[in-house]
Amino acid sequence: MTAAGAEKTERKLYLVRHGRYNPEAGPGLTEPGRCECENMAAHLAALDPEIFSVFHSGKRRALETAEIFAHALRLKAAPEMLPGTCPNDDPDPVALILSGMSGAVLVSHLPFLERLVHSLAPAAAERELQFLPCSMAVLAFRGGAWTLEELFHPSSIETKKAPEPKEEKP
Repeated sequence: MTAAGAEKTERKLYLVRHGRYNPEAGPGLTEPGRCECENMAAHLAALDPEIFSVFHSGKRRALETAEIFAHALRLKAAPEMLPGTCPNDDPDPVALILSGMSGAVLVSHLPFLERLVHSLAPAAAERELQFLPCSMAVLAFRGGAWTLEELFHPSSIETKKAPEPKEEKP
């Protein structure tokens, strides 16, 4: 319970693994990957969070995922690239940047995201994290520390049906 005008002490960060892609077909999302991202982004938007910015690693699959989230959250600003968020980067410098933020979505990769969660919320090291494509970790800052509040997988949320592949006619 907070009094009117009191400083809000809870902050949240949303860490998202990019959607599915096929490296043989190119660096962009596949149609099923795009659909999973749209579903996860719609799920986040339905939670009505206070999101102010969306960041990505700069890789195409992360950028496309970030654009889907920015669109679903109705953000006016385009997603921004956040250096140091590629798969094998050290998560500690990014943890320092994000630890002072609230209302941010970061789209990145494995193993970086798992290491970032453990850097921000060391108690989460006790939990097995399974960042499937387009999974989303929700971190909350309460009582002076970050905690892993929830980890959503595409299969754990209500979704719209992915488009069926088109059959070729003989």
